[in-house]
Amino acid sequence: MALGGALWYLYGLSLMEPMGAAVVWREELRYTQILQTGLWVLYSLPGILAVVLTAGAGLVALPAWASAAGGRWLRQAGRALLVAALGFAALAVLGLAVRLDAPVTGGLSFGTVALGTGMLLGGLGLRRAATGQQGTVPALMIAVGLLGVLSLLMWPLLYALRLLPVYMALIVYAVFGLSWAVLGLRARDVAETGL
Repeated sequence: MALGGALWYLYGLSLMEPMGAAVVWREELRYTQILQTGLWVLYSLPGILAVVLTAGAGLVALPAWASAAGGRWLRQAGRALLVAALGFAALAVLGLAVRLDAPVTGGLSFGTVALGTGMLLGGLGLRRAATGQQGTVPALMIAVGLLGVLSLLMWPLLYALRLLPVYMALIVYAVFGLSWAVLGLRARDVAETGL
């Protein structure tokens, strides 16, 4: 989870295009043109790997806590959405392979939302069964989930409406990544001491 969190930060950093523009929107073609393939892959890869690692970590963590009573259907719905996030990551990889930006952007955008919604539902399901000290993990899962879901709102505000500066994306993904790292550390502590 911590490595996935670091990759979310790198993905947010790549949105600022620190080494130059990799793609440009061509209004007359209604298409995103890739200007520099290597740079485009470099900018996209951290996000794809972050979706894969964090969704995979969520899929591993939820069954580990499945013995908790209550909220079972929420946890199952959360797991299904985490699998969907992996499917969106596969779509993004396919977009990389065929050099099309739309599947990459769509896969990352919807993969992040599926990941966030899956963690939100999983956290709510665990929250129904959790008491005391172990209640911090479901609360962190809910927080991570909300950040993932809210990231979908960032895209239209950032690009379509131009209401947010690009550095706000870095902040959103830095907080998202940090929350994944904190969740990973807390989940490890709970696993060592028992849920």
